[in-house]
This record gives sequence, C-alpha cells and structure tokens, in this order.
Amino acid sequence: MLESKAQLMAQTINSGTIDQVKEQLALLSQFKDSFVKVQNRIDGKGEDDFDQTAHDLLSELPFMKKRHILCADTNSEITNLNDSQTTKSNN
Repeated sequence: MLESKAQLMAQTINSGTIDQVKEQLALLSQFKDSFVKVQNRIDGKGEDDFDQTAHDLLSELPFMKKRHILCADTNSEITNLNDSQTTKSNN
C-alpha cells in the first residue's frame, strides 16, 4: 500500500510539473514577439534566446529528465565499453 501511495504521489508531482511547464510555455509563446524584440535590443540574439528558453523549459518535464538520465547512462556504458576494448587491444 505504501508503494502505491508513493507512486501516486510521484505521479501527482509529475502532473503538477507538467502543468507548470505548459503554463510557462503558453505565456512565453504569448509574449514571444516582445521577448525577441527586447533580447534583440540587448544582444541581437532574440530568436536564439527564445529558443533556448523554450528548450530549458521543456527540459524540466519529468519524462525529458528521465530520457536525459537514460541517455547519459547509455553513453556512459558505451564509453566504458570502448575504454575496455582499447585497454585490451593495447596489452
């Protein structure tokens, strides 16, 4: 029972995070033109800054975080495999 309660709590937290990110992205898209104009006046990179901001928000989504962790683990395993093959071939 505690396990199912913990899973439900995790799902609720994930759902809240998703709702917050959706709201922030909606607001960001509403004000895209002014955001880009202001950033262009500051450093001339308005569109790039907007895209990076949207990317950062999307990275906060729970499934994106999990995907990033899984990719990092896979890359780590591949690196370890390459290192061990290099070590064997050098001996």
